[in-house]
Amino acid sequence: MEASGSLFPAFGFAIAAESTKPPTADLDWLKNRSFCTKDALVLERSQKRSEDDERSPELDKSSRSDESDHSALNRHRREKVKKDASEEWKKKKKKKKREKKKKKDSRKRREESEDVGSSEEEEYHGQRKRGNTTEASLVPPEGAVRSMWLEETDPELGLFYVDRKPDSANLQFMSIYRGHIARYRRLGDSCLGLDHKQQQLLWNSSKSRKKRWKKLLMGTNDRYFCAGVLPVPGEVVRAKQGLSLLREFLPVEVGSGCAMSGNSVAKLDARDLYTSATALYLQGKSHSSRGGPQEGKPVEKLTAENLLAEKLQSRVEEFNRQLREDPHDVARWLAFIRFQDEAALQGDEASVCDSLEGRTKTRSALLERRLAIVERALEANPSSTELKLSHLEAGAELWATSQLAGEWKKLVFMHPNDASLWARYLLFAQSHQSTFSVSRVNSLYGKCLSTLASAVDGSLLSHPALPGTTESMFGIFLQQCHFLRQSGHAEKCVSLFQAAIDFNFFRPDNLNDVKTHGLVDFFETFWDSGEPHFGEKGARGWNAWMRQQERGGWVSLDQKDEGDEASEGMDEEELGYEGDEHEPRWQVWLRLEQSRERRHWIPWRADVSKGQKEEDCDDPDRQVLYDDIGKSLFTLETPELRFRLVCVFLSFLGISTRSSHDLAASALDDPIVIFSRDAKGLLTEASMLMGTGRLDFVCDMSDAVGGTWAVAEGRRSQHAEDFVRGLLEQAMQLFTGDEQAAIALAWMHHERLKVELSQRTSALRRTRALGKRAQRLAKTLLKQPAHRNRLPLWLEMAKLEWVLQEFGQARRILDTALAAALKASSAATNELCVLCLWYAKMELASGPSADAFNRTVHILTAVVAEKGMAYVPSSGQPDPPLAVLRSRKAYERALEVALKFVEVATVDGCVSVWHYPSSYVLLVCCFAFLQYASVGPLAADTIFESAYEQLKKLLGAGMAKEKPMGRVARDLELLAEERALLLRYHVVTELTSPRRLLRKALSCAAMEFPSNAHLLRLYVQSETEGPGLGIGSLRRVFSQLTRHSDSIMPWLFSLYAEMERKRVVETGLGISLHPETGLQHRIQALFERALERPSASACPLLWRFYLYFAAIHWKSEKAIGVFYRAVQACPWVKVLYLDAVRLFPERLQEMVDLLTEKELRVRLPLEELDILLE
Repeated sequence: MEASGSLFPAFGFAIAAESTKPPTADLDWLKNRSFCTKDALVLERSQKRSEDDERSPELDKSSRSDESDHSALNRHRREKVKKDASEEWKKKKKKKKREKKKKKDSRKRREESEDVGSSEEEEYHGQRKRGNTTEASLVPPEGAVRSMWLEETDPELGLFYVDRKPDSANLQFMSIYRGHIARYRRLGDSCLGLDHKQQQLLWNSSKSRKKRWKKLLMGTNDRYFCAGVLPVPGEVVRAKQGLSLLREFLPVEVGSGCAMSGNSVAKLDARDLYTSATALYLQGKSHSSRGGPQEGKPVEKLTAENLLAEKLQSRVEEFNRQLREDPHDVARWLAFIRFQDEAALQGDEASVCDSLEGRTKTRSALLERRLAIVERALEANPSSTELKLSHLEAGAELWATSQLAGEWKKLVFMHPNDASLWARYLLFAQSHQSTFSVSRVNSLYGKCLSTLASAVDGSLLSHPALPGTTESMFGIFLQQCHFLRQSGHAEKCVSLFQAAIDFNFFRPDNLNDVKTHGLVDFFETFWDSGEPHFGEKGARGWNAWMRQQERGGWVSLDQKDEGDEASEGMDEEELGYEGDEHEPRWQVWLRLEQSRERRHWIPWRADVSKGQKEEDCDDPDRQVLYDDIGKSLFTLETPELRFRLVCVFLSFLGISTRSSHDLAASALDDPIVIFSRDAKGLLTEASMLMGTGRLDFVCDMSDAVGGTWAVAEGRRSQHAEDFVRGLLEQAMQLFTGDEQAAIALAWMHHERLKVELSQRTSALRRTRALGKRAQRLAKTLLKQPAHRNRLPLWLEMAKLEWVLQEFGQARRILDTALAAALKASSAATNELCVLCLWYAKMELASGPSADAFNRTVHILTAVVAEKGMAYVPSSGQPDPPLAVLRSRKAYERALEVALKFVEVATVDGCVSVWHYPSSYVLLVCCFAFLQYASVGPLAADTIFESAYEQLKKLLGAGMAKEKPMGRVARDLELLAEERALLLRYHVVTELTSPRRLLRKALSCAAMEFPSNAHLLRLYVQSETEGPGLGIGSLRRVFSQLTRHSDSIMPWLFSLYAEMERKRVVETGLGISLHPETGLQHRIQALFERALERPSASACPLLWRFYLYFAAIHWKSEKAIGVFYRAVQACPWVKVLYLDAVRLFPERLQEMVDLLTEKELRVRLPLEELDILLE
């Protein structure tokens, strides 16, 4: 066998049969191997080289003599220079000899053998380096690298050739790049793959042992262009002495693809010689990841951890394959980045690291891994905004604040027309405590909106506006309003809404063609003129003021308003301090600060008619300058956005409207909004108002801030009530038709809620006064010709009468409206369905009696009554069974027809201001309530479940065709709410009924809609009420929700459920035989896990929960650490500082200093408090 110096000797030889024909007898003398032409050529050239070396000293002497005769004047100088050069050369030579000797002693001999061709090539390059450039020496040896010009070659001979000599390194290293070759030295005479007891290998090494670095200096490539690295022929492997092994080759198993016939040589594929583990290793795959057993080790049993690791590994390989094939797939890169969190949560890192230090290290490793992936993705997709945002998210916890801020500024500068990018940047700017201040962040909001407005109107030439920019600008505008409200600057928030409404609704006609920047400049003159703004008494608008200015201005009449004097006198009286002398200082400051915050949210403006000036204001911060709000003004192009602007302003003032407005996580700061809105009955309000209990900490948190300045209706001053009433009157004049009726409905609903609040908190006399005022308002609005036939307004008036315990009057109103609606329309309209459904709910809410069920059946049969049949009010007696059966059949036919029109309702243009669901959902609800009242809860749940499956199929088909199915998704959510509402009513009223249907419906709804706070609250209440606490199933559901959902709601309600469980356990209710322990640590772990998410860390309500929990169960030093963490994440939220004053009274001065430093609104300085206490 011939051996080679390669790592795998199996490739050191090449079995090839050049010719199967035997040579002729005349050419037998060519078999003599004693003579080699190549050796003769080498000997001849070496002899010529020795002769050239002997003649070289004579040539050097002659050249030196010529140089000396060249100039006799400079001979002495030249000799001196040569002497110095020779001495320096000798020193360098001695130094090189010493270094060479050291290397020679410390470095081992070169093991790879070199053939003659390599030495010949080195000799050729050595001659060129020494300068022996004779014609004979310039001829490169055979096998050396030669270069030639393409033009000098003969085309007939061919410009290229095929190298048929095999190179085993290509099979060994699977690459042709020389940098990938592993350098190694052979130690000893052993060889891999041999049986050392029966086989041995004798190497033939050449006498030449040159250093490898010499060849590298000469510029030769030691793999492809040098014969020295070719396999060195070796001797035939023989058996050792004493062994009977007569074979002249290594035994190799012949695979199925090798055909052996007679004495012919088989053609083997060298790759078949590897084991399966080696083959997988050369392919870059792990043998263990394929589940194959390792040699010499027992097969391990498959466990859950091994299966999980196998699954994660397969997903990683799939991601790598897809991204390698298509590196420009941004969605796939983002999915791979998100997969890192899932892998870290499910893998070994999450199970091993239980300590805080371990979790920190795991988190750092995860962030570094994500950062590396994002950087690789950006190399292939440098213009992707999503990847750049992921890059910033990954580096948020690793980079310094200055570096992170610089990266954000650079990104916004490169994409000034991207509204979503601006929204993220603004949230980042207001979330970093070290660089935060209210004025700085407010100016950033103004810069953002002005830049986007320039892109919309075409002023920004470098970047055109993206689709949907105006809607995104409206969202950023609302984000700014929430920021000002939470920071305590309620006056600026109200002024911003007033300016936006005046800017869009009362713009002069001659300024329609002016760009946004010019309109803002024109609007400044109106804002600073002293003219009443929108919502204030006597407000006429920008357009009317400008026309009157062209005519000479307004004629001012000095009229004294007694109501204003009374309200001002009441406010001044409330400013004084009349309290207990022993009341602590921090309680006095907190009470007065909250009192002023509830009353002074309207901007103060000097009344010229009363002779007031700007200097007369006691608190200069109550005055709003135009520079604080002017840059945030922009044009709302569509009527829908203008109507939403007014509705959102009303919602900020505590007036709920039907316009959908979902709060972002950063705007959630009041627990009353999502946790504890109590309602009097189970079916008299929507599911969002349901609730049966309140946690103590929720009560404390709501009482700590006294409610939001806009929600505390019962504690408003008369001046504030006049402002709200004037604003509603002016808002109704801005619209006509359905929009005007919707605002009238919101006004009536607001008055009814005030009556309900007064029934729980105030005296009977005040409740009656508020009820009479609400009745007068309802009658006034219904007398208007545009509102006489509006069924929602009649329904709202009937609700008011029901709240006032006037059940007979409420029934007469509803029967009259129902009869008029059936007479006017032959088909079941959405308004008719809503009217009948609410009428049935009100009857059921009065009590689960037979009379209520009979009335409910009679009302709901009227929805599908035949054409021309007059409606007769129910007397409480049951309807004939035949009429009920006809109604069921009519409902089934109506549902089949309505289902065909559901897809049409998905178009955005079909959405009305009432935000009703589709007629199919309303008919399903009416039919289900009819079945509940006539048959039972199981029949009603069957109707809901069947309709739910139909809508899910329609939703899946529409999403597959990429159609807008937002309305269908909303219908599914409303259907789930109504189903849960009905089943919960049955469980509460029928105490012996099982909770199986309710638990199934709520768990499925919670998994489908994890962002719906109403469904999550119902689920938590149903599982935590009563002696049997279903905390196990609750934890399983919320564990999946928190793992797979990006919403903050599952985290909040998971904490809500655990705290409720802790309260029940501590009070001794529902304790089993084996009481559960460790609830406090479980809640703390939930808080920490939730705060690891960027969206949750910016939620003020979550930090408020954590702060109250820490203050109750931990020491003061540890709890104050939670406060400082909260301030670093949400420095703009004033209520956090007020909570700290309530929980840590000794730190009052410190909290006020922090409020002042960050420019948050402080209405009562401590110096003024000291004066009041004196």
